[in-house]
Amino acid sequence: MHIYNIGYGTREESDYIQFYHKQKFSKTELERIVARTVTKILRNMKQDERERATFQKILYAVVDELSKNGFSRVKFDAQFDVFG
Repeated sequence: MHIYNIGYGTREESDYIQFYHKQKFSKTELERIVARTVTKILRNMKQDERERATFQKILYAVVDELSKNGFSRVKFDAQFDVFG
């Protein structure tokens, strides 16, 4: 199992979502997968949807699409946030 972290900007700007996959991808390969997924999502949106799309909305659309293609979200048993 190989774990991947997907998000944008800083942790203050974005959720970061952790996935795992049975196949190991390099950073470049993962970037290509995400870029192709974003392109697919944007092409399938209507013009007015693209104009209103936020990074966060696109991120969660990427999460949904990757989940259909062999990636699974990491489920944590516990989490500790010092200031969260």
